[in-house]
Amino acid sequence: MNAKRLALLLVCLLPACLPASVNETSQNNNAPIANATASPTPTRPVDATTLELVAEYLALRSVPGQFNGGEWNEDVDRWMGRKHSVMLELSARLSNGDFSCKQLTDLLPEPDHIVQGGDPLHDLIQTIPAYQASQNDAAQFLVYEWRGTHDFLFFVCENGRITGSGWWYAGE
Repeated sequence: MNAKRLALLLVCLLPACLPASVNETSQNNNAPIANATASPTPTRPVDATTLELVAEYLALRSVPGQFNGGEWNEDVDRWMGRKHSVMLELSARLSNGDFSCKQLTDLLPEPDHIVQGGDPLHDLIQTIPAYQASQNDAAQFLVYEWRGTHDFLFFVCENGRITGSGWWYAGE
């Protein structure tokens, strides 16, 4: 079979070979996490230490602190308190491009906010001096609150992969 016929055959048959979720995601820009299911299998499995940090974060996430209606709590409200430290470590471990957006949201349940252009949090993130804006207009920020929207961690989801992370600190 010559190259032209092979290319034509692939172009015609490839869409039928893709899972339905890939086709739906690319046609539905209102999906909660765009193209998260279209990403390839992660290149690195999640290690035991990261899983322990995830479990600790999930336990701390539900503890009320001063910034979400509770009293001051050293573990969840203090700079470099346990919740802040765990989130910093998770950011470093999960934002190196080895993990898919779906894998992240499987580990850390739904983000507090999923942000794209036009959202006030998107505009806020774009003002962070150290943040290098994505060239991908479809990129999303998966926002996990540390102390409400006062201070938060965000992961950058591009083309189904976590390509970076950053922090918004109110800085008072």
